[in-house]
Amino acid sequence: MKNLFSAHHQGLTKRQHLSSLLTIGVTTAGLSLGLPAQAIDLTLDNSANLWVDQALRAVENNPQLGPTGASRAYGILGTAMYDAWSAYEGTPISTTLGDTLQRPDIENTLENKSLAISYAAHSVLSDLFPSEVASFDALLTDVRSLAGNSASIPTATN
Repeated sequence: MKNLFSAHHQGLTKRQHLSSLLTIGVTTAGLSLGLPAQAIDLTLDNSANLWVDQALRAVENNPQLGPTGASRAYGILGTAMYDAWSAYEGTPISTTLGDTLQRPDIENTLENKSLAISYAAHSVLSDLFPSEVASFDALLTDVRSLAGNSASIPTATN
């Protein structure tokens, strides 16, 4: 039986193959449901996806990390983003601090959730992958711009 990833796919990485298949699958599902096909873009409601994509790229660029290190990085990132997001939702409770960081209902906006997720992700990924900080800074700047927030990017020195 011939491999699904035939000769015309040989120049692509496994991640690119999976991404292509996912795009085709989502597009096909959207068309079959009569929904318009949409590409993932920089919007406030998909900031967690954007940071996970940054983590995938960072792991790809650091193959010495290996599967165990990559899994650890993804776990830390997911937990940090969840904890940041949970402060801006009524029901979820932080994995580490309980409900102590819960924000008032008036602050439970998409902009604040996206910024909280983004700052948490930026902090985690910058610590885990210092060689990739420039790309993390660029994404955080874009998310802040969308949210109308011009505060400086936090660092260990400020």
